[in-house]
Amino acid sequence: MRTAATVRGGREPLQSGEPCQRHRRLTAAGSPVRSVLAHPGYASTNLQTTAPVRMVKVLFRRILAPLAQSADQGALPQLYAATAPNVESGQFFGPDGMGELRGAPKQVPLAPAAADAETARRLWELSERLSAIRFPTPGRRLSPGLPDAATLVRHQR
Repeated sequence: MRTAATVRGGREPLQSGEPCQRHRRLTAAGSPVRSVLAHPGYASTNLQTTAPVRMVKVLFRRILAPLAQSADQGALPQLYAATAPNVESGQFFGPDGMGELRGAPKQVPLAPAAADAETARRLWELSERLSAIRFPTPGRRLSPGLPDAATLVRHQR
């Protein structure tokens, strides 16, 4: 069975419900692909220190740096989500430390808004409209003139 790990740079995007909708749609379609979520916590990378504003650079380099874990440690939740044999579709992983900022990978809870089916459905439909790509699900016909995901993959090869 193949696993698709969604790598997120933090927890904020998970407020949307989109990851749970992907899991619901894959499950409804009988797909062997698993939708698994992971976030790195607070990892010390160049993303924080290449800010154009000097004060932001100072803040991250001198004041917040002791809270961060290494970039290698930050990658562990994503690696765990993508490779651990006991991972199930719909699970979310992050660091086990205080505030999920640092630590070893563990399963962590989703924000309640991320599990809201109606919010997820509306966001999914908006994403399909804006991207002009339709993802087929059982019992749903694709709109004429819009490509489905499988057609796009074939054209990229």
